[in-house]
Amino acid sequence: IEAEKIAEEQLLKEREVFTYEKETMYITLRAMEKEKEECTSELQRLSNELAKSSSQDVKTTAELKVSFDKHEKTKLELTKAHDEVANLSTKLTHTSDELKECTTKLSQSITEAEAIQKQLEKAKEM
Repeated sequence: IEAEKIAEEQLLKEREVFTYEKETMYITLRAMEKEKEECTSELQRLSNELAKSSSQDVKTTAELKVSFDKHEKTKLELTKAHDEVANLSTKLTHTSDELKECTTKLSQSITEAEAIQKQLEKAKEM
């Protein structure tokens, strides 16, 4: 009987230890589940932030491309305008040369006309 009592007390102690360990594991499990939920929530927040950042990067990249395209278009327009100015400058120089030539010819014609006029006046006097 005494051995049975000791065995029964031993079983009760083991059951208490088992119950304590079971409760400890349950508490630990609940803490781990809570930590898992917090990690999942943080992971979702970071995922959302990354998606927002990626979206902003895509938008910024598109804006940069539009800006670059405008820059290239303006650069091309400036090159065309520069070429046109150079072409007009060449034409202006040519026109100026023609004008000088015409002025020289006109001066020669005036000089010749004056000489003829003088000859006519001399001829009238005779």
